[in-house]
Amino acid sequence: MMPNQDVQNKAVRPTLFLGLGGTGKEVLLRLRRKFYERLGVTGLPCTSYLWLDTDTSDKDAKGEPMSDIFSAVAFKPEEQIGLLTGNVGGDLGDVFRNRQSWQHIHSWLHPQVEQFGAEIADGAGGVRAVGRLTYFFHFAKTINPRLSGALQGVGSFHAINDTQAFFHNRGLGAPDFLPQPTPQVFLVTSLAGGTGCGTFLDVLFHLRALSQHGGVPIERIVAILFMPNVFYANAADEVARRSYANAYAALKELEYYTLRVVDPAKELSIDFDVEWEPGTPQCIQGPPFAIANILEARNEDTILLQPSNRSELFSVVAESLFLDFIPGPFPDAKRSSYSNVSQYLAGNEGANASYENVELPQNFARRYASFGMSKIEIPIDPIKGACAA
Repeated sequence: MMPNQDVQNKAVRPTLFLGLGGTGKEVLLRLRRKFYERLGVTGLPCTSYLWLDTDTSDKDAKGEPMSDIFSAVAFKPEEQIGLLTGNVGGDLGDVFRNRQSWQHIHSWLHPQVEQFGAEIADGAGGVRAVGRLTYFFHFAKTINPRLSGALQGVGSFHAINDTQAFFHNRGLGAPDFLPQPTPQVFLVTSLAGGTGCGTFLDVLFHLRALSQHGGVPIERIVAILFMPNVFYANAADEVARRSYANAYAALKELEYYTLRVVDPAKELSIDFDVEWEPGTPQCIQGPPFAIANILEARNEDTILLQPSNRSELFSVVAESLFLDFIPGPFPDAKRSSYSNVSQYLAGNEGANASYENVELPQNFARRYASFGMSKIEIPIDPIKGACAA
C-alpha cells in the first residue's frame, strides 16, 4: 500500500550533493562542517558528495586561501573529480591534435579556445566553453561512471539500513523513508565562472539521461544557482563583465530548455541534443530540473550583501540543506512545504504584452524560486558552563 501524501512529503530522501566549481566546493564544505559539528560525520550513509572543478587547489570561489576550519571535512579523493590539472593545451592537447577523434567536441567548440585558451590553468579562466570542454573530455572514463555509481550507492538497501541504524544509535529517533526510496540531487554552483556556468546544463541533462535511460531513477533534481553579484558588486572590470555575461547566457539557455517551446522545424518540443561520447548522440527530454533556486546578494528589501560577506550566504544554503536530514518538527515541515510548493511550479506562466493594438504573447517557465532563512539560537553549553563556574 502506498503511504499517504503527508508521509511521502515528510520522508527523508537518499541524496547526492553535487558541487561544481569553487562555489559548489564552498557550500558543500560548509554543509559537511555542519554534519561534522552536530553528528560527528560529514554526511549520512544515505548521502554522498561529488565535487567537479577545474581547480582543485585549496582555494575558495574567488581564488583566496580556504579557512583551516574546513581541513577536517575536506573531500576525499573519491568525492572529487579534477577536470584540469595543468593547462588546457597540456591536459586537453589531444582534442586539438586529433580533431577527427574528437569531432563530437569540435561540432560545438569555438576555435578561439585553441587559439587563445591553451595557457588557461588553475580554473577555466571564466570561459564557459573551456568548462564544457573539460566535461566532455572526462565524460566517458570518469564522470559518467562516478556519477551513476554515487546515485546507486545512496539509494542502496545497505545505505538506507545504515542510516536507520545511525539514527537509532545516537538516539535521534527513526528517519522516515519511503518503501522504495529514490534519490534526489542537489546541484550547487554559480553562474559567474567558466567551470560551473560552462558545465551545469550538461550536468543537469546528464542526470536526466541517467534517470530516463540509464537505469538510475532520480526523484527530483534541485539546482541552487548563485548570481554574479555575490562575487562582484557590479560589472566594473573585465572579469566582472565576463561573469555577468556568463550568467545572462546561462539563464537564457536554461529558460529555453525549461520552457520547452515548440520548434516549428521539428514539430516537437525542444529537447537537449548532445553527443558526450563519439558516435552516441542523445536527445534528452527536459525540463532539466524540478526547481532552480536562484540566489543573489540582494534580498527582497533591496538590502545588499557585500561580496566580501558572501560566506554568509553560503552558510545559509548549507544550513538549509542540513535541516533536511535531522529529526524534528521543523525539518518535517520544511520537507512537506517543499513538496507542496513544487507542484505549482511545473506549468508555464503567460505575461502577454500589447503594443499599438498588437498582442505580443509571452510564456515563461515557473520552475524558479529562491529562499532565505533566519533562526534564533540559545547557546546552551556556554550558559551551562557559566552557571557551573
